[in-house]
Amino acid sequence: MPHREYRSVDVQRVDINTAYTVDIELWPTNVILAPGNTLELQVSSSDTAGSGLFNHTHPEDRDGTSLRGLNNVHLGGSFENFLRLPIIPKRE
Repeated sequence: MPHREYRSVDVQRVDINTAYTVDIELWPTNVILAPGNTLELQVSSSDTAGSGLFNHTHPEDRDGTSLRGLNNVHLGGSFENFLRLPIIPKRE
C-alpha cells in the first residue's frame, strides 16, 4: 500500500492557472463489488457525507481563509488520468 507522510514543511505554493499532478492515496476498506456494480469516486475540497471519524476540523490545517477558492480537475486531452484498483480473484 502506498504511504506518504503529510508534513507541514512539505506545503508548496500553488499558482493560479497552473495544472499540477496529484497522487491521491485511497485507503483500503471492506467494500466488495459484485460484477455489474459501480464504484463512485468523489473529488471534493471538503469532507463529504460519510467521512465519519475522518473529518478534518483542526484549525491549523483547515483555516477557512487559506482554503477559499475554486478547484479545477483536468481530465483527458494532454492530461494523463488513471485510477489503479486491485482485482482480487475468488478463493479457489
